[in-house]
Amino acid sequence: MKKTYILATVSVYAIVFAWVFVKNLAADTDYPYHLHAVWAVNQGHLLRDPFLNRGNSFTPEVYENLIAKNVVMAELREGYVRYSGDGSALYFLPLAGVRLSNSGALPFEMRLENDPLLFCKRMAEENASFVLVYSESPEENYLLQLNFPLFYSQEKLRIYKVPQWVGRVGDFGPAGF
Repeated sequence: MKKTYILATVSVYAIVFAWVFVKNLAADTDYPYHLHAVWAVNQGHLLRDPFLNRGNSFTPEVYENLIAKNVVMAELREGYVRYSGDGSALYFLPLAGVRLSNSGALPFEMRLENDPLLFCKRMAEENASFVLVYSESPEENYLLQLNFPLFYSQEKLRIYKVPQWVGRVGDFGPAGF
């Protein structure tokens, strides 16, 4: 029984990743379909199996609650949202009509070299209006250090508003930096 279960799980993984590979080859877009598949598999949404859903705190309900807040969503739709962390935002926010400023996590994405201004420059280059992070992440520490205003918070999901001075970081930077 256990061997059958393992074989079925491996088969589902193989089919999903083969489909994603073919989809990426055929697509003439840079949208990261592979992150959708990785997120879905890690969250257990493909098999609806409690073994695969390892109790991650970023459940679809967090995003469904965010989407239900019409005032918040209206403002998010007006700008671009930069996300950091897992691929959940990649899946749910575009479904709600929110535009993302970064299309996928780059290999150097999590290495911020202890430079908050470099983080601000990256946001200015992406023309980000909001930053979606998870609590207690290095990105949130930078946002707190730079006094970004908190726009939305639920469980561990945080959305910060990007201040006007971020676009001028290359000129003179914020006060105190």
